Amino acid sequence: MLTRMPGADELPEPVQEGRDLLDYFYGFSQEDDLDRYLQQENFRQDVYRLIVMNFHLSIEELVRSFVFERLTSPPDPGTFTYEKNVEFVYNLNSRQLLDLAARLHVLTKLGYDELVKLNAIRNKCSHHWMLHSFTVKEKIKANVEPGDIAPQIDFNGQNLLTPEVVKDQFIPLYASIYLELWAVHYGVDHEHVYTDGTLSLVRQL
Repeated sequence: MLTRMPGADELPEPVQEGRDLLDYFYGFSQEDDLDRYLQQENFRQDVYRLIVMNFHLSIEELVRSFVFERLTSPPDPGTFTYEKNVEFVYNLNSRQLLDLAARLHVLTKLGYDELVKLNAIRNKCSHHWMLHSFTVKEKIKANVEPGDIAPQIDFNGQNLLTPEVVKDQFIPLYASIYLELWAVHYGVDHEHVYTDGTLSLVRQL
């Protein structure tokens, strides 16, 4: 069933629902509360976290499908059953998955390097509630006063947690990787930059 497209001055229902939930969660909707923007920095950091996690999850699922396809083509049920292969691939953590994907010629070296970088950024975003906490720890270890630490995640020598870097570098890069994986997955003609040229569409099970 197709979703009805809203009019020019209409806010789509899913967008309104999402915004309302975020406003409620962070307390921004409490108009009579003088402290309703107390969580503004958490909100800002969580927006960056959302972008990183979204790319990581969507790309990882596509890579996982290619790895599974490589393991089962040609199938060898005499050694490992279909179910065993499913379990094996499902239980790989992100770095193990990328290492195996490179060894199975799913990813090119460039694709592997960029996704290892994305995985490291994802780890920082998912394992630290406040995205500057690991920077504080590093400064303490170096006997440097933490002071007021601006959240920072390194991305090609720049701070990822800035709108310019996210919009101009991070999103275009990982959107390109996702698009290539998606195109190859569904048999759409696309140049192989991050994926091995021997990859073909994944069987729809």
